Amino acid sequence: MRQDHIVCMMPFADGYKLHSESFRSIAQQTIDVHLMPITRPKDHFTFGKMPQVFVKKIRTERKGISTCRNILRELALELEDEFILHVDTDVVLASDHDVEDMLQFMEENPRVAVLGLNTKNFEVKKLDPPHIPMACLMFRRGILGQIIFHNSKYFRKCNCQMLCQDVRKIDHPDGGKWEVRYLDDRHLKEIGR
Repeated sequence: MRQDHIVCMMPFADGYKLHSESFRSIAQQTIDVHLMPITRPKDHFTFGKMPQVFVKKIRTERKGISTCRNILRELALELEDEFILHVDTDVVLASDHDVEDMLQFMEENPRVAVLGLNTKNFEVKKLDPPHIPMACLMFRRGILGQIIFHNSKYFRKCNCQMLCQDVRKIDHPDGGKWEVRYLDDRHLKEIGR
């Protein structure tokens, strides 16, 4: 049964306001998008199930974007939706059916755990890409519950690539591992901050 809406996790940087062009691109989708925004919180120093290695390295004066993503992840997991969207605040969707296209693809491809739309200036490798920017992703709820968003400032690695690696380590119930894919060659716009 197709979802009639999708929840969209949206982490905000300190003091950042959602640009009207970004908001319009989300509001005009052919499927209802329910925004779940959060800003970098001053009163959250950890999130549930945070590995001790992260707790030891957190700077208490400023929360990273990964901390926001993990707080949003926990809130999204309290819902019953099968698919969860993640969109950064500077992304402008390319058409009014981007989210519906992603949802349809996920429903038709049961081996795909995470699906992305490209926001960078590089040619996409749709099958088994090593890296998908986290700017616009759709997750299966079950997969979202098995990953943690990493904070690259502490590990000097790309947090997007780390996400892809973590997802590909999860066993698929039908055998093999889960896949991470791009939907197609469409290119989204990012507004400079």
